[in-house]
Amino acid sequence: MRRIAAGLIVIMSVLLVSCKGKTGNTITVGSDKLDNTQSYFSESMHMVARCDTGYYYLDKCSASDDNLMFYDDKSEESIVLCNKPQCGHDGEECMAYISGSEFKSELYYYNSYIYMISSKGNLVQISADGTQRTDLGSICVLSGQDSVSMCFNDGYAYVSQEITGDIEGNVTVRLYRFNLDTGSSDKIYEETGYGIGINSLKTYGSDTFFLKTSVSKDDKGLYSLEGKGIFRITGENTECLLDKNVYSYCIDADNNKLYYSGLGDGTIYEYDLGSGKSESIYKSDNDTGYFYITFDGNYIWMDDEGYKSMAMYFNKQSSSLDYTIYQLGLDGKLIAKRTIPDEEKIFSIMHGDSRKMFMFSSVNNRIVYIDKSNIEKGDIKELR
Repeated sequence: MRRIAAGLIVIMSVLLVSCKGKTGNTITVGSDKLDNTQSYFSESMHMVARCDTGYYYLDKCSASDDNLMFYDDKSEESIVLCNKPQCGHDGEECMAYISGSEFKSELYYYNSYIYMISSKGNLVQISADGTQRTDLGSICVLSGQDSVSMCFNDGYAYVSQEITGDIEGNVTVRLYRFNLDTGSSDKIYEETGYGIGINSLKTYGSDTFFLKTSVSKDDKGLYSLEGKGIFRITGENTECLLDKNVYSYCIDADNNKLYYSGLGDGTIYEYDLGSGKSESIYKSDNDTGYFYITFDGNYIWMDDEGYKSMAMYFNKQSSSLDYTIYQLGLDGKLIAKRTIPDEEKIFSIMHGDSRKMFMFSSVNNRIVYIDKSNIEKGDIKELR
């Protein structure tokens, strides 16, 4: 539900900034190394991470626990990150074992290390071969229901924390800046409000960004989603970058262009970060109100999972959860699309690098993927 969590009524803030009245700032993002920032993944179920020679991922070994795995590009096979002889890879004695009670389920890779967040809120660094785990220190205090997201920039981890709402529906969101060298953590943003959420915390080029959205309920009991703008983090400060009704965004840092999905109009826009000019480049040919979008260095990729899930969950507008994945050129031209039928039981579309489109299927509770080179007709394969 991280894609649709949001807020409306602001109660208190620390270093709070507003987008109200700001049409857009002009900046230069700088060149991007996508395999370093990994902004091509969605923040939803971040259970896969890219490295130079393959992917690290989490694979279920029990109902609540996982094994840390490595998929090799050349062999197209996976191994468990455990070198213990005769290990069954099914319990605490296994070096690859990730306890669901001790770790959050998100997995990241940055500068030759794997990173995970413990259930207590500490950042844990794991060596590339899985043999060493180092507790780098506390980011924040977490409770069992808190959701987190993380990205990296210039030796820092930026972490969002979403604290579940009280009986009135109020939610607190916080942003932390964690120094990977010293282990110090600074809270750089906090806000509390009805249903409020921070989404799409990602690094592009030299900067880190996030967006705010909000859910409101009308007199008829119907829910609606509203974007509160895209924000830029520079050091310990945040500033409004673009005051638009945005559901999702991505950035082509090398060309200094930001692309975003408008909320409710089913349109993809290109925003020139240098000139501040914006234009529509793609319009949905059906009733889809918004898309989740990413950029993998070559193409814009979109899906309608969030829109259909919200319509189904809140307003009962859809009887089917068939999801569609779209491939666009940077000019907005539709190159390909693929509808994933409901029987595939896709729980989350996780996106991915230029090679693979990752998803999580509840059929066998496994990560699956489609080769992006054949997104329309390629087989849906288990990552194993």
